[in-house]
Amino acid sequence: YLDDHESEFQREETRSMDYVVFDVVPSAADSAIVADEVMDLKQSLANANNDSSFVTINSDDPYPFITYTDDNLPAVLQGQEMGFVSEPAIVNGSYEFYKLSRKDEPAPDSVLYRVAKMKKEFFVSDETINEVYRQADLFAASAGNLEEFTRLAEEQGLDVRTANRIGKNAQRVGQIIEARTLVLWLYNDAKTGAVSEVKEVGEKYVVAAMTAEQEEGVVCQESDIFSLGVVLYELLTG
Repeated sequence: YLDDHESEFQREETRSMDYVVFDVVPSAADSAIVADEVMDLKQSLANANNDSSFVTINSDDPYPFITYTDDNLPAVLQGQEMGFVSEPAIVNGSYEFYKLSRKDEPAPDSVLYRVAKMKKEFFVSDETINEVYRQADLFAASAGNLEEFTRLAEEQGLDVRTANRIGKNAQRVGQIIEARTLVLWLYNDAKTGAVSEVKEVGEKYVVAAMTAEQEEGVVCQESDIFSLGVVLYELLTG
C-alpha cells in the first residue's frame, strides 16, 4: 500500500533543536548612568531659556515640543505654574518628564499649553555587551554535546527552549523572529547532538543544540507508521 501511495505519505526535511538565550539588557551600572544624566537634564531644562531648542537637541522623543489643551494636558502638569518641571518617571522603558513652558489664550474660552517633553532611553554599554557575550561564549565552549548542554543549562538556571521541525527556509525559530543564522547552522554545520557557537540574533545571544533531524522522503517514524496503520484499518473495515 505504501509503495502504491508514496505521494500521500511524503515528509519535508526538517531539523529540531534546543536553545538558550542570553538577553543583552542594561546593567545596574548602565541604569545608574542614565538616572544621573536624567537628573542633570531636569535641572538644565528648568533653567533653559529656549525650551523648544533644548528638548529638540537633548530629548529622544521625535516630537519633544507639544501643544495641549485643558482636556489632554498630562496629569502631572495640571494646576501647575509656568516653568514647572515634573519629576522623571519610567514609562515603557524610558525616562520621561515635562516642563510647562507657555500658556496661550487664543480665545476667551480656549487655552493652549506649550509643553517641552524630555525622553531619555536606557542604553547598554559596551562593557555590558561584552560581559553577556563572554557568558554565552563560556557556556557554548563548556557544552561539548547535547547532554552537557542540558546539564549546564540546568546548573546555571537557564531556560531551555525547544523548536521542532524547522524547515530549511525558515525565517523564525520558536520565539526568535530573525533566526536565519540558526537555521543555516542547523543545515550546513550541525549534526544531531552538536552545540553551536554563540549566534547573535537581534539584541540577543543564542546557543543552540541540534536534537533531531528528519530527512525528506517517505514517512518512516513510528508515529507515522501508526498513522498509516489507522488509514489501512479504516480501509479494511469500510
